[in-house]
This record gives sequence, C-alpha cells and structure tokens, in this order.
Amino acid sequence: SISLGMVLGVMVGALPLPSGGNLGVAGGTLLVALFLGSMGRTGSILWTLPREANLALRHLGLPLFWASVGLRAGGEFRAALGGSGWKLLLAGAVMTLSSALPLLGMLRYRMGQGLAVTLGTVAGAHTQPACLALAESRVKPGSTSEVGVHYAAVFPVAMIGKIVWGTLLLS
Repeated sequence: SISLGMVLGVMVGALPLPSGGNLGVAGGTLLVALFLGSMGRTGSILWTLPREANLALRHLGLPLFWASVGLRAGGEFRAALGGSGWKLLLAGAVMTLSSALPLLGMLRYRMGQGLAVTLGTVAGAHTQPACLALAESRVKPGSTSEVGVHYAAVFPVAMIGKIVWGTLLLS
C-alpha cells in the first residue's frame, strides 16, 4: 500500500495546475496519502500504518533526509555564506521568527494551549520534521502523540499552501 500510494502520489503531483506548474512529488504524494488515509481501506488494501511501523519510518526517514541535505549542500555552504549569503541567512531567520513567535504567543498565552499543542502546531505550520523531533523531546512522556497529532493537523495545509504560493509566485 505504501508503494502504490507513492506511485499514485507521483502521478498526481505531475498533473498541471491551472496556475501553471504542478504540485511535484511531495505535494502529490501528500494529497494522495491524505485521501487514502481518510479511506482507511479499499478492499483488501489497508491504507493506514500500524503505530510501530509509522514510528520506525519516521525515525529512519528523518536522519536519511538530513544526511542527504547535508551531503548535497555541505560543500557549498561556506561559499554561500560569503558575499551576501549571510544577509540571506539573517533574512531567513527573521522571517522564521516573525511567523513562529506570534503563533507561539497566540496559542500559548492568548488561547491557553498546552506546550504539546503549541509546539506541534508551530512545527506543522513551518512544515519542519526537525522541529517536530525537538518538540517531542521537550514534552512530558506520553504527550508526544499529542505533539504529532497537532503537527499532522496543520502540516498538510501549510505544505500545500507553500507549494501553491510558490507556483503562483513563479508564474
């Protein structure tokens, strides 16, 4: 079911959007996974993962992702910081903080949400699996599933929003 879902996701991601471009591999796979996951089962095909398999894939996938990013960008990182690269790094930090801090403040202090809900929502809004891992390590044992639930509730909307917004900006 995982392989079939991924193949369907790649196919959906290749379909052209009305605004031009497409959702790509990540966006298409995410949409298909959300749809199939909501169905739960189609005949003999089970579209959900057991909790243990889900955790195993997350704990294996995240380090593999970060290793590939680091290996691909590591050699050029120092050169990228030269010239105006440090200004772009600083601008990225300012943009991230300007969206994360108001969301943290609103959820935690204005709406009175707990730490697990707040951290999961902010990590999902930024579509950051590394932030999810950090958030899960910062909450009480037993609250990690609450972090993941709120991350998963916000992540798809934020990810698809970024893909569509990026496509619109490029067109």
